[in-house]
Amino acid sequence: MPMLQREVCMPGADVTRTIFASQTGAHLNSNVITGGGDDDTAILQAVLDQAPACGGIVLIMDGAALVTGLRLYSNTTILCPNAGCGFYLADGADAALLSNAHPDYEKIHDSNIAVIGGTYNHNCRGQRHHVPPQEVNGASGANGVATDNDTGGRWVVGFSFYGVEGLTVRDIVLRDQRTFAMLIANWRHVTMENIYIDLPHRKDAENQDGIHFWGPGRFLTMRNIRGCSGDDFIALAPDERDLVSSITDVLIDGVMLEEADQGIRLLSRAEGRLDRVTIR
Repeated sequence: MPMLQREVCMPGADVTRTIFASQTGAHLNSNVITGGGDDDTAILQAVLDQAPACGGIVLIMDGAALVTGLRLYSNTTILCPNAGCGFYLADGADAALLSNAHPDYEKIHDSNIAVIGGTYNHNCRGQRHHVPPQEVNGASGANGVATDNDTGGRWVVGFSFYGVEGLTVRDIVLRDQRTFAMLIANWRHVTMENIYIDLPHRKDAENQDGIHFWGPGRFLTMRNIRGCSGDDFIALAPDERDLVSSITDVLIDGVMLEEADQGIRLLSRAEGRLDRVTIR
C-alpha cells in the first residue's frame, strides 16, 4: 500500500482525514513499556503535518511507535484503541512526546487538539532532566520553548502545550515522566479525564510532577486523575513563570494518589490571581 503521507490534501480542502498508523509505512515495532524498534518519528510527523491543508487529521495509532517527539497542529486528534498502543520516547530525545506546533506564552495559535487512549512512555531513564540554555536557542515544536526555569534552559516534560484552546486529553496512561508529566501554559478550555500517571522509576528530587498549569488560563475541567508524582501531583501555579498571569474557573473532580510526594498545589507567586476553583 502506498505510504499515505504522499497523498497530500490540497490547500483549502477542509476535509478531516482519518489515517491508520499501520497504513503509513510506519514500522510500529516498539513497545509502550519496554521501547525498542525503529524510529517512526519522520513518517508520523509527515502525516500530522497535513492537518493545516486537510482541515484536520485523526491519526489512529493501531500499534506502538518509537519517536523523538511529535508536533500537533490545530484540529488534530491522536486516537489509540487500547493501552498497548501509543508511543515510547527514544533515548536521548530530551523532548516532549507531544507538543503543539506553535508554542507561545503570549498568544494562542493552536486549537482543537485531542489525545485519546493509549500509553505515552516518556522513558525518564533515557532523558536528561533539562536542556541547558546554550542548546535551546529559541527551539520550538516538539522541543518546546524555553521554560524560564531556574536552570535558564528547558525542562524535559512529557507533554508540552503552550498557547492552546480546546485541548482534550482522555483515557491515557502517561508513564515515567522525566520532569513534569504535562506542562500547560497560556490556555483556554482544557478538559482532562481518566488519566493515569504511572511512575515506576521515580528519581529523588527530580521535578517529576504530574500535571502542571501556568497561566494565563481559564476554563479547566479535570476528572478521575490518578497515579504518582515525585513532586506536586497537580499544580495550579498561575504566575510561577511570569509573576502576573492568572488562572480562573477550574473544576477538579476526583483525584487518587499512589504514593505521590504531594497532592494539589494552589499557589500564586506574585500578582497573578487564582480564582473560582472547585475541588471535590
